[in-house]
Amino acid sequence: MGRCMGSDPSEQESTRIHEEYRRRERVAEGRIKDLERQINQISNMRLIVATMLIAALFALWQNVGSWVIPVSATLVLCFAVLVGVHEQLKRRVAEQQAIADLNRQAISRLKRDWSALPEPPKLPQAPNRLLTDLDIIGRGSLCQLLSTLATPLAWQRFFKDILHPNSAHKHMERQGAVAALVPVLSHRQRLYLAAAEIRGDGTVENHLLQWAAAGENKDEIPPSWVVIALTTAMVVTFTAVTVVGIPIITIGVVLALNILVNLIYLPRIHQSLESLEQSGAVLRRYERMIDVLLTGNLDEVYLHRLLAPFHGVTSATSEIRRLQRLVELADLRNAGLIYLILQSFTMWSFHIFFRLREWRRHFGTEVSVWMEALAEYELLATLAGLHYDNPSWCFPTIEMEHSGISATALGHPLIVDGVRIANDIRLGNIDQPLLFVTGSNMSGKSTLLRTLGINILLSRMGGPVCAQRLVMPIVTLATCFNVQDALVAGRSLFMAELSCIRVAVDTLESARPTEGHLPVFLFDEILRGTNSVDRRIAVTAILHRLLAAGAVGVIATHDLELANKQLLQEWSRSVYFEDQIRIIDGKPSLQFDYRLREGITTTSNALMLLKAVGIDPSVTNKNK
Repeated sequence: MGRCMGSDPSEQESTRIHEEYRRRERVAEGRIKDLERQINQISNMRLIVATMLIAALFALWQNVGSWVIPVSATLVLCFAVLVGVHEQLKRRVAEQQAIADLNRQAISRLKRDWSALPEPPKLPQAPNRLLTDLDIIGRGSLCQLLSTLATPLAWQRFFKDILHPNSAHKHMERQGAVAALVPVLSHRQRLYLAAAEIRGDGTVENHLLQWAAAGENKDEIPPSWVVIALTTAMVVTFTAVTVVGIPIITIGVVLALNILVNLIYLPRIHQSLESLEQSGAVLRRYERMIDVLLTGNLDEVYLHRLLAPFHGVTSATSEIRRLQRLVELADLRNAGLIYLILQSFTMWSFHIFFRLREWRRHFGTEVSVWMEALAEYELLATLAGLHYDNPSWCFPTIEMEHSGISATALGHPLIVDGVRIANDIRLGNIDQPLLFVTGSNMSGKSTLLRTLGINILLSRMGGPVCAQRLVMPIVTLATCFNVQDALVAGRSLFMAELSCIRVAVDTLESARPTEGHLPVFLFDEILRGTNSVDRRIAVTAILHRLLAAGAVGVIATHDLELANKQLLQEWSRSVYFEDQIRIIDGKPSLQFDYRLREGITTTSNALMLLKAVGIDPSVTNKNK
């Protein structure tokens, strides 16, 4: 069963959420001012100590007395302490500034002020039509609304889940976890601040995961006993030369053997270590993120299971810290001459590689588990933040035996409260699997399709939906909106539309009906690129094919003849949006209420819009 949290949004609840974010922003700004005052005091103290130190050094140069030496040493120590305190205060200012920015952005999300929110991530792959048709990516999108999602692995999880339906059981587990995370605002904000330090394109994480999952290749380094023997021989020989006085040529012999082994194997060692080159700093940030997760102490079954891999004989943070230290030691290969001497005499990189290989043998399989758990927890916390900001939204009820979608007060989540218009929608049953939506230009047809589609995708992640109630099975979704021709590819508009429809048909026909997946399509003005007669024949054939696959769907159209087609009427129910023409200051003006009504529209506003832009269709130009 789904859960609902809250009822219709009230001004008091919206004000409370807004004021809580504003309060946190003001607290952070107050702390910044206090810290800046302390920084100014420390800066003045540093100036005083530096002046006194210069005077003491001058006195020491003048040989005033032996007392100057301990005074100078004390002043140097004081100056070093002040420098450390100054840097610590600067870090605390940066932390408080991040907190202030985070709460400021939260207020912008409430207002849907897209210009004040971080830019959404860029997709590494070709966009899926669902992402572009339903405003999932780009400015003013769902991605921007969920901008507290930070790490690249969490974004990868987001796109995977939003494009591929999960099981009903997974939906319910996630809903419970999201509900548990909703009230703990401070915990979620600490998690975001830790995750925000890891922003990137995922290259470092992918290299780390590939390294952790890689098998051992015994040909890439010599046997460990050879390296240990050569290192021991060098230590013993060097000691014997310096203490006993044996000929120094002995060191040269052992050094030559070391260099020979380095020349044979070291390039392969360095190639392997390069994949971990940037992992040290990233691992340190993930360690902080895990620490935040483990302080949540939330009593929820799915979250307990999610965090279980971080507990063991040794904790995940301890092992990540150990791996981080090994990676930092491996980075000494970039130290130039120092590394050259160190490697030649001690076989440094070989020993570090042995330790890394040993770590991978014990914990390599755990790395992907840890990273997946972190990404999942971060996504759940982000969805919880969405519900916290919108307490009137509900969790959908997933009923596998349900043959359609039933929504009460379904609204578009990207439209701000107070402007958003919600409608009841009922889609799909045995007799009427189609919903035809008609209406004049700008009346709300396309927005209705996007409203339904984006809420379906939110439900896929186990998140809240912008509705009072939503009952549905697991949905396999396909869309075809706003198709464009492609001049460079040599594709006409009609061929581009056919390609889009072909993908939709293939997607829905491959849905898994045995697992209760309901195929759903959302089409907006399909097949605009051909004449009306061929269009109606083609649309009828397409719909017959989709209905044979057990699909249900919504079609928005201006073509009233298509909506009135007798064969289609047998399969469908019709709804429409209405507009009104009002005279304001002597000029006609179109008014929309965006309310859904039963039936087919009887009005059109195309000629009125033409007149509004200065072209009066009632005037005929008779000039030859």
